[in-house]
Amino acid sequence: MVIEFLTFDIDPAEQEQWLVADEQHWSRFLEQQDGFIKKQIWRAVDDERAVHAVIYWQSLAQWHAISQAELDAVSKAMGEWDREPTCATFDLVRQS
Repeated sequence: MVIEFLTFDIDPAEQEQWLVADEQHWSRFLEQQDGFIKKQIWRAVDDERAVHAVIYWQSLAQWHAISQAELDAVSKAMGEWDREPTCATFDLVRQS
């Protein structure tokens, strides 16, 4: 399993609207992708602007099989709520 860990800088006053747009566009898109397992949204306790999207994939190959054109279309659909995240990738090595 591979974890896509995205961090967004979202103004706290806009977080609820951003979460609605993210759910309508990115979550619905991801649910249709081969290898997608689940997605969680985390808010940082120590940084009110940091919102993390934690996306679980069966494999890196399945995640990276999504075309750039498809990703761009979802970003465009987000409109004013589109934000550029920082991204980290993790392999799950143990689960209890």
